[in-house]
Amino acid sequence: MATLVRNGSESYIKDHWCFEDFQNIADQNEWSVSNDKLMEAMEYVADNFDANHGITWDTIERAIAEVM
Repeated sequence: MATLVRNGSESYIKDHWCFEDFQNIADQNEWSVSNDKLMEAMEYVADNFDANHGITWDTIERAIAEVM
């Protein structure tokens, strides 16, 4: 999920979470969730991001449950 990016003299870590990650969590929990609700969950995660805790599978699961 995380990638070290080196751009000239600048380096940083980029954290990738995609729609399919959210869909996989819904599927694992056997939740029937529309694509619109999954996008809402993605927005929820982005809007409530806490750098002290980061984004984890649990974060995604809680976000989906929140928007259902």
